[in-house]
Amino acid sequence: MPSLSHPATMQMYANAMVTMHERWDSTVESQRRGQFENLVRQLADMAGIPAPRVIWGSAGGAFDFAQWSLEVDRRAASIDPRVGTGAQKTPLKDWLYFSTSIYHEMRHCEQNFMILQALLASKFPMPQPMTRAILPGGDLPSRVAAVMGFPILIVRRASIVRAQFSDHDIARTRSWCESMWGRYGRTRNQTYKHLDRGGRHMNKYVELPEEADAWAVERQVSRLIRDLIGHRLGNEALDGLAGLFA
Repeated sequence: MPSLSHPATMQMYANAMVTMHERWDSTVESQRRGQFENLVRQLADMAGIPAPRVIWGSAGGAFDFAQWSLEVDRRAASIDPRVGTGAQKTPLKDWLYFSTSIYHEMRHCEQNFMILQALLASKFPMPQPMTRAILPGGDLPSRVAAVMGFPILIVRRASIVRAQFSDHDIARTRSWCESMWGRYGRTRNQTYKHLDRGGRHMNKYVELPEEADAWAVERQVSRLIRDLIGHRLGNEALDGLAGLFA
């Protein structure tokens, strides 16, 4: 089953974004929201993970593992990206940012589910703070849900859906787990706390294992969209956008 880092999954999403771009005039915002929500479900199906509930907001986008929800910036469905294909590129750049942020946050959703799958299949031990907190009694999914804060239905789903983990999969999934839940959790929390200061704090943020992975996937999706738009509209439509795909 392809993950969200698989080229076919990324190509599907890029194709859908370009189609939305081309048909902007023939749709209204509510229809575009529905298209994004369908895409989230399609990505989840392709990756074999439970689809998160989509919440429309204004904060750029975020995945909430405790609620198993995905906040999507409403501007992804409202900014007219075609305005930015002339002298002013800002609308197109903003739309690309908001639309690819959805993929970024869906990757975080997949990361969290992979962590649960790996832990429940004993691919690596529980991170130290969690090991001490999980007490005997009851089934393991219930105890993991209680300590880590995941919805019990998501944990039970992870215990049923068996994944094929390569050595590479195990290593990177464990690195995400240690960053979010284990010995490096304090470093991660401090990084998030000071993120609004920018500079070195932003550099530390993008270097976190789970963020480095999600940003790498998002950049690949962005490049695919750029190439498709450039092919269909002409490369001059992308002038000034190079930094977005670095």
